[in-house]
Amino acid sequence: MTKVWIVVGLLAATIPLLPPARARQQRREEKAQTQEGKVRLELQLPKPMFLGTPKNLKSANLEAPRKAQYRPPFYVPAGVTNVARGKKVTGSDAEAIIGELKMLTDGDKAGEEGSYVELAPGRQYVQIDLGATYALYAVVVWHFHNQPRVYRDVIVQCSHDPDFKENVRTIFNNDYDNSAGLGAGKDKEYIETYEGRLIDPKGAKGRYLRLYSNGSTAGDMNHYVEIEAYGLPDPLAFMSSAKEEYRFNTGMLRGTLRRGGRSFGLSSLTHVPSGTRVDGASYGIFSHYRVFTTNKRYGHAAWDWPSTSKRLGNGGVQVRWPAGKDHPFELTALYRWSGANVLDLTTMVTARKDLPQFEVFLASYFHKDFPASLVYVKSGSNTKARPTLQTTEKSFGIWQMFPRSRKVVPLIQDGRWRQDPSPVNWSIRDDLAAPIGIRRGKKSGLAAILMAPGEDCFALSTPYEGEGHFSLYLSLFGRHVKAGQTAAARSRLVIAESPTEQQILRWYKEYMNMNWE
Repeated sequence: MTKVWIVVGLLAATIPLLPPARARQQRREEKAQTQEGKVRLELQLPKPMFLGTPKNLKSANLEAPRKAQYRPPFYVPAGVTNVARGKKVTGSDAEAIIGELKMLTDGDKAGEEGSYVELAPGRQYVQIDLGATYALYAVVVWHFHNQPRVYRDVIVQCSHDPDFKENVRTIFNNDYDNSAGLGAGKDKEYIETYEGRLIDPKGAKGRYLRLYSNGSTAGDMNHYVEIEAYGLPDPLAFMSSAKEEYRFNTGMLRGTLRRGGRSFGLSSLTHVPSGTRVDGASYGIFSHYRVFTTNKRYGHAAWDWPSTSKRLGNGGVQVRWPAGKDHPFELTALYRWSGANVLDLTTMVTARKDLPQFEVFLASYFHKDFPASLVYVKSGSNTKARPTLQTTEKSFGIWQMFPRSRKVVPLIQDGRWRQDPSPVNWSIRDDLAAPIGIRRGKKSGLAAILMAPGEDCFALSTPYEGEGHFSLYLSLFGRHVKAGQTAAARSRLVIAESPTEQQILRWYKEYMNMNWE
């Protein structure tokens, strides 16, 4: 569909300042925003490039003229900065006709000749790599303000993916007839001025920012003067702190992943509000420990194998163990915070040869303040009885394992646990109602909750309450993986203050209803 443009003259230049009533309302709004911890975004604007009464450009989708002379105040969380300044810019037209793409983030907003970039005609985009994941609270774009004009199909997106194929969030789209082919938008077209266009991303998170345009009322070429993006580091992102070591502080939990660059899971895990240390042993929480197939153990522990890691665009961390002489498979682990107190882990195996009844024994070692362990089980042979959280007293055995069903007991007892070093004789307890295990803090009241989908976890185990390991383990996979196949198993850690059983079961239900894609 072709857009129809009409040029009309409207009275515009001499608009009075805010009337007293509106000024009072604005002061009330500013006070309310301040009480919410927000501050007014102070932008350094370039000087106006045209004076007098400009020609107003009108189209079927043009926003109504603004009544106030100046743009109303915009409020953002305290501490935001322009995270786009000086960052790398790429685009669909790598060789600009005028200027260079790096000029889009150089701080020069003057808009005069030598300060803007001209790109090829038609739909084009520019893309900024912010260098890390940020929560964005304002994006300001100046296309061209030497003269008033309207740019077509202005679309602004952010993503964790540099190719913008996954996790794409559209934060502005005024392509009302989908002529750019990216979907029809509901935002309005606008006239370019020295103020630039301020867009509210509403805290959208991403590492990459992409902006489209498709010519303007002045012609088919595309132009940019400057792009600013105001944000804060994503609190749910891991941050590199040393070689292949990653720190985190979600506001609820802080600590380190891969202490010293080794695959020990979460270390120095601390509950921020209470200051309580959650992990206790050298090998951390959610670390990949023993790996088995039928009657076979591969080495001592996965944490001893060489591994590499990288920080992902979505703020997560990928760990990879390549196949070796003593283990004919490749392991990959993806750690990602999905909430301030919720860590998701996906473990994947790619088999180089058949792996019968493959198992990854995922270990979590807690602080001595977490002596009590509970497991969510069926109530014995009484199928009508309500499932319950079962305790783990020493009378049941030193090492206690809760299977998914009696069908997996032969797998547990196939000889894999008799292999050196440190063989274990498990006491087989009641069947799981769901793979949910809990370590409760005696003093703090905190609960560390481990959970997994039933098809991904065939057993949950723990020593008796008070035993010095203070640990919980998830037996993942428990199925054949044929040579060349890749299989995945998921698990989740939740740290919460004094949760009820009903709350824990609700969280598990929400976890199971997630869209895993």
